[in-house]
Amino acid sequence: MIERLMSTIGCVALLTLGGAVPAFAQKASAGDLAVGYDILHDSGTTFPLGWVVAYGGNVSRTTALVAEASGSYKSLNVLGTSVSLSEHAFLGGVRFKGGSRNVTGFGQALVGLARLGAGVLGTSASANTLCIQPGAGVDIRLSGAAAFRIQGDYRFLHSSSSGNANEFRIAFGVAFEIR
Repeated sequence: MIERLMSTIGCVALLTLGGAVPAFAQKASAGDLAVGYDILHDSGTTFPLGWVVAYGGNVSRTTALVAEASGSYKSLNVLGTSVSLSEHAFLGGVRFKGGSRNVTGFGQALVGLARLGAGVLGTSASANTLCIQPGAGVDIRLSGAAAFRIQGDYRFLHSSSSGNANEFRIAFGVAFEIR
């Protein structure tokens, strides 16, 4: 009777551990790479054309270190003269995330440099500012490695020479999981 009980326990343990090996063999996600479109609004001016690229390297299942680059553009007609405006941002920070495999929410805080530019009649000028960008978003799984990402961000720009600016941005695109 004891031998039969021991062999049953051994078989159950073998089946349990044998089934667990594939789960341990799955490689955890190293992070994600996202590309998308953004719309930026800055005190009365909307930049309707923009792009964003972000890489999030996972430190843990719920935390990632983020590097992001973006560009936003607008052309204005001022008294019959074309004026082009641009803003590029190069940011880094941390992202906290949670949810299920199919829907993952996140919040992030990024800090870096924003480069503001303007051009008219072949002459251009630019200025660098400190950029602080907290934001939040959601990834909705489309397939095994791709998710639809939508996010909203607040940007605070600080320049000792030209003052401060408050901006709001909406971005959407595709995030690809990196294994």
